[in-house]
Parts: sequence; C-alpha cells; structure tokens
Amino acid sequence: MTTYFLGFFVPVTKFDKIIPSFYELVPVNQRHLTLMYFGYVHNIDNITKVLSLIKLECFTIKFRGIKPFPSDTKPRYLAAIAVPESENYLRRIREEVSRMYRLYADRYEEFKPHVSIAVTRRKPDLHLHRVVKKTVRQSQRILDEVFIDRMCLIKADGGSIASVHCIKLS
Repeated sequence: MTTYFLGFFVPVTKFDKIIPSFYELVPVNQRHLTLMYFGYVHNIDNITKVLSLIKLECFTIKFRGIKPFPSDTKPRYLAAIAVPESENYLRRIREEVSRMYRLYADRYEEFKPHVSIAVTRRKPDLHLHRVVKKTVRQSQRILDEVFIDRMCLIKADGGSIASVHCIKLS
C-alpha cells in the first residue's frame, strides 16, 4: 500500500565508511528526513495544494553521530542524528507545518529527526550489539552537514520512495 509523508531528501554520506559489513547502505537518493507522516491518503491534491502555500527559507541540517533504530536492543537501522540546534529548528518547522495540515493527523507519536543510512536483516545477537555499540562510539567524531533547499511530498511504496511534489525553499 502506498503511503505519504512530508519531508526532505537528505544525502548524508560521511558516516558510510564506518558502517559494519552486515548492514546494507540505504541508497543516497533514498535517504530522507520525515517531517510529518500521513500514511495512506485517498486524495493527495489537498496535501499538494497546502504544500505550495508553505513559505520557508533554505537551511542547513547538521548531523553528529549515528544511533540504532528502532532501539538499542533492536538495531535494524543505523541512522544519522540531527545535532540539538538542528533538531530544535526542525521541531519549529514541524509545528508550523502541522498547523497548516490540521486535517491530516501526523502518525508519529514522537518526532525524532534522523536519516536512516543503513539497514540489516540480521537478528539481534551479542556480536551485533557489540559492533553497533563500537560503531556508535566511532560515529561521535563525525559531523555531516546538508543544505536543504526543497520540501517534498513523498510517496513510499514497496520499500522505495519518490517525490510526488516539491517546493523550492527561498
């Protein structure tokens, strides 16, 4: 089933070199940060119209370190984590945009700005936990910055994503 979300394409790459071999890198053109998750939507025309009304300036997101998702005990994904300053800015943007999309409830209980950069199918075991812990420690020395100049309505279907409609930020 096709689902939709509002977000940014974020080609974070500086962490790639430390990703353990049993993780598969997410293709750079699929790396994104979800601002609001809509889920299944019957008619995307209204969402697209509202997106066209959003006025936002270009900005830079900084990432320091990676973290396992959904949790330390189930590290299916490794994700780049926004630094506190970038996280706070993204939260403000999200609050403003949420007011414009009142009719479409965001499906996220908690907003954790991150970009998934690697995925594994391996079942969690002691070795995986040790390697992930070491990788997380190593990643704290890495800083990546990405300039954001577009916000997009993105569709997700069958494990891949594609933009439906994007606006250029000023």
